[in-house]
Amino acid sequence: MELTFRLARQRVGFSQEEAAIHANCSARTIRRIEEDSSKISNDMAHLLADIYCIDPYKLYYGSETEFIEQVKRDYQKLEC
Repeated sequence: MELTFRLARQRVGFSQEEAAIHANCSARTIRRIEEDSSKISNDMAHLLADIYCIDPYKLYYGSETEFIEQVKRDYQKLEC
């Protein structure tokens, strides 16, 4: 199962501000990545994956809203 960048950050207990400090970027950049990671650079993806202690291939790349909708659809299929 993939995790969004937000879930990966929260899993290690970092605020957006703390993640930004570790990644040497702004909290605004972290927020934007968490909302939609479809355009994240490979370098930033790997940096955040290292900071969040997760394999970068286990992160979801795309709109967080789309990810949530997909999880809802998958869950509804399980209920049937």
